[in-house]
Amino acid sequence: MLDYFREGGWGMYPIFILGAFALVLAIRYAFEPHKTEVRTLAVYLMVATLIAGCLGTAVGVQKSAEFIGRVPDPRKWIFLIGLKESLNCFVSAFVIANVSTLIMAYGGWRRERQMRVVRENTTLPRQASADA
Repeated sequence: MLDYFREGGWGMYPIFILGAFALVLAIRYAFEPHKTEVRTLAVYLMVATLIAGCLGTAVGVQKSAEFIGRVPDPRKWIFLIGLKESLNCFVSAFVIANVSTLIMAYGGWRRERQMRVVRENTTLPRQASADA
């Protein structure tokens, strides 16, 4: 796991920091689904995690392409190793975002269930008709 993180490069730090906050807020929303501001912030953090993953991957591919010119022709395939390492950022961001989304989906399901119970147990007063 440490090799995976190291291979991903500096882009892994913002991915895991933003992703950790997104996961914490997703878990909080799952247990307190009435707090919609927590849900909103978790979604923003998941989007930021995905953007950081794409940025880390793009920078990694750029660096791999930049140095391919310095490699002798028989070893040009080494670019593929750089590509593999660059994709670690992309994969990590999507795994974290997907786990957060699943946790938040559970919170949304709980919120809907709670709202259904409230609707079933609440009787609205009848409005007086206009004819009366």
